[in-house]
Amino acid sequence: ALPIPGLQEKPYAPRRERPGLPVAVLRDGRHVICAPYDCIVRTKELEDAVRSYRADFPSQPTTLMCSGRVMPDAREILDVAGITILERARAASHGTVSPGL
Repeated sequence: ALPIPGLQEKPYAPRRERPGLPVAVLRDGRHVICAPYDCIVRTKELEDAVRSYRADFPSQPTTLMCSGRVMPDAREILDVAGITILERARAASHGTVSPGL
């Protein structure tokens, strides 16, 4: 099973209106932010990016897919913003997403 139901059906299109990380929008309206980082820590840049994102999309269900880990200090910022975190996400060779275990 995939960590994000329906993702294998290609129900998304990249959003390009926002600068920064790619955001996919699923058919049900959920956002998936793709973050190809080994480690995400709390920085002013992260705080500003989350604040800006939530200003534009205050209650949009959102998942951050990180290829590495999210440190507890950064997790706190994302949790408060209501952003679900999927760590160690990897693209599988057949075009689906693996939890990267």
